[in-house]
Amino acid sequence: FYYFIDMSGAAPEAQPTFKTFKVAHTINKKTYTARLFENASKAKGAPVFIGFPNIGITPVLASNFLTQDLDLPLIGSIRAKDTPPVAVISSSGQPGPSIRIHGNEKLIIIGSEMKAEGNMKHLLDVLIAVVEYMESKLIWCVEGVGVDKVEKINREQLKYITCNQKLAEKFQEMGHVPFHNAMLAGITGGLIAETSVSDGDFDIAALLVPTSSLYPDAMSSVIAIKTMAKIEAWKSDPKQLEESAKEVEAKVQDLLGSSLRKSGSGWSSMYQ
Repeated sequence: FYYFIDMSGAAPEAQPTFKTFKVAHTINKKTYTARLFENASKAKGAPVFIGFPNIGITPVLASNFLTQDLDLPLIGSIRAKDTPPVAVISSSGQPGPSIRIHGNEKLIIIGSEMKAEGNMKHLLDVLIAVVEYMESKLIWCVEGVGVDKVEKINREQLKYITCNQKLAEKFQEMGHVPFHNAMLAGITGGLIAETSVSDGDFDIAALLVPTSSLYPDAMSSVIAIKTMAKIEAWKSDPKQLEESAKEVEAKVQDLLGSSLRKSGSGWSSMYQ
């Protein structure tokens, strides 16, 4: 049983009944299948944000917040052949499978709160196929980079990796630096690897944000959302999420600061 907290301020009123959707297009990639609904056509051409759990909760919080804050409708789903039965109920009472696709003309979000299972190569194939079917020109990913410290984490400088020259220039203008000489695992790493050898008509950009590996750290998601909002057409102000993150940080520093071993502010060794 899962219960998800609304992060965009006042929770919307739950509807007395939920909507059902007609599938307009199906994409099969062996053990994974994507189903796009009739309303998905309205989101064609929008950039895609992909958020699956990896190290920390950064991509999950970011995708959930943006889905609620931008009021993105459900436009599709992805299912694995051996996916356990589960229904994720939104704050408005709308059920969906574990991997859901939300979107409108400004942004498409593909994400899940549960770690993907099964053949990851098949999942990557279906994700790229959805991006191409939706005629999207850019994939956004964010990842939290674990930092073993309790005191305030310096997040002014992020790391990024992209094949888009204009985006790289914007990141550098913001003071961020390219990610190199490292290994990046998970869905984000797989998408970057596939894009590097793909002839698809889309680019990818991934932001790596320092995040605490000692407690649930929402501030990394706030930083990622603010960074993307400076570049994209959609506007989102994660004020409520930021206030909650600051409260958590303050409590952790107060309760655990004296008992946990403090380390330097460097990046986690997994990413070096």
